[in-house]
Order: sequence, then C-alpha cells, then structure tokens
Amino acid sequence: MPCNGSKQANTHFKECLDQLHEIITKYSDTCTPVLCGDWNCDLMKSSKKPARSIWMEEFINSKKLAFKPTPLTFIHPNGNESSTIDYIFVHSNLADKVNNTIRLDMLPNNTSDHYPLLTEIEIEMDSGKEKDKNFTSNKIKWDKIDLLQYQEYFLEELHIHDIELHNRHRAITVTYNVLEAAFYKISIRQWTYYPLDEL
Repeated sequence: MPCNGSKQANTHFKECLDQLHEIITKYSDTCTPVLCGDWNCDLMKSSKKPARSIWMEEFINSKKLAFKPTPLTFIHPNGNESSTIDYIFVHSNLADKVNNTIRLDMLPNNTSDHYPLLTEIEIEMDSGKEKDKNFTSNKIKWDKIDLLQYQEYFLEELHIHDIELHNRHRAITVTYNVLEAAFYKISIRQWTYYPLDEL
C-alpha cells in the first residue's frame, strides 16, 4: 500500500482499498480472500488513529476480514522496531482455521526493514476427481521405459548446465530444468517406441 509522505498518499491509499473491495466482491462467489503484505497502516494503535487506519478498519469490517495480532513488524531507519504495518487478513470463515501467525525475526539473510510473517491456514480442497475423470495423464510409465536411457539423458543435460551450489535458488531452477528436459526426451521416446494400446 502507498506510504505516507506525499500529498496524494492518503488518496492513493483509499483508491487501493476501493480496488481491493471490487476484486473481493467480484470473486466472492468462487473465492475466499486471503490478503497479505505491507499495508503501511498500524492497526494495533488504540489511540490517535489517522484517517487511513479508520478506512482500513472500515474495509476489514465491510469485507468480513480477520487477522491475528503480531508484534512490531517495521524497523525504523534508526534500528528500532516502531510499528506493526504488515498483516495477513483472512475471511472470517477461515478465522478459526488460522493456527498460528508469527514474526520471523531470526533470519540472517533478511535485509528488509520489515520482518516477514508466517502463518498456517487449514483448508479443504476439492480433489476434482469427478471433474477430471476423463483426463488422460501423460506421466511417464516407469515400468515401460529404459531407465538407463533416462539416466543418460539426465546426466547429459546436467553436464550441459552448470549448477552453482552457492546459489541455492539458481541450483534448484537448473535442476528442475534438467529434470524437465530429461522427462521430455524420455517421454518422446516412450510415446514413439510403444504402441498406443500398450500405454
């Protein structure tokens, strides 16, 4: 959400709330909202509430949202924890399914002036088995492929792409791409080698 400071800050803040209001209303029949992020609005203060705090509370109440109180999340440039402006909002229907919301303040790699928040939400999801019962999966049939050939493909791709172990994100991405490339090659071979009635 827009920061304080400029003359139009509160106007932009209210416009963002209006946009969120429209989005939640539009998808209310098919989705249950979960909103999270830096709201640039301290809802934990009980006195001398600025206009944006009042607007935020009105928005939360109108959309039936709830949140778990958390410790201070914003670190002032002077190094002191100063306010709670990061929140995870869930619809009231999910409020009792939020088991925990904590501040992650022991992350050595966090260079932000905000503490990240972590929450646990229990949800039930439709497996879609009835909806997808006519769906045909193209997954590899491991009992019908040449595993040595697959291993060759994998090692070949692994040799081509350099995995930088010091860069975890890059290493995971490259490994995924290598697996995907080997999967593609062996899938092509599988579908061309075996008759359709055997797959």
